[in-house]
Amino acid sequence: MKAEISQYEADKVAEFAHHSWAGWMKYLFSKSITLPFGFVLIPRWAVKRWKRQMTSRFDELPQNERVSDYEEAERYICLFDDLRPGS
Repeated sequence: MKAEISQYEADKVAEFAHHSWAGWMKYLFSKSITLPFGFVLIPRWAVKRWKRQMTSRFDELPQNERVSDYEEAERYICLFDDLRPGS
């Protein structure tokens, strides 16, 4: 069943998703090395860590690696609370 959402709600959630993605990209590029001709090299340690994380279920991650996911979840919850009628 597809939820009925307003254009305003869709815009706010899409804006939030874009902001989240942009933050991740800033972080990724801050950990990477810019090479000539616009190439970017992701360090081996980061590739290894991020591949492990992306193929792990949340409950398999060590507690210290869950922190940023909890922080992101809290931001989504606040966004959804703000979108509730009567908020």
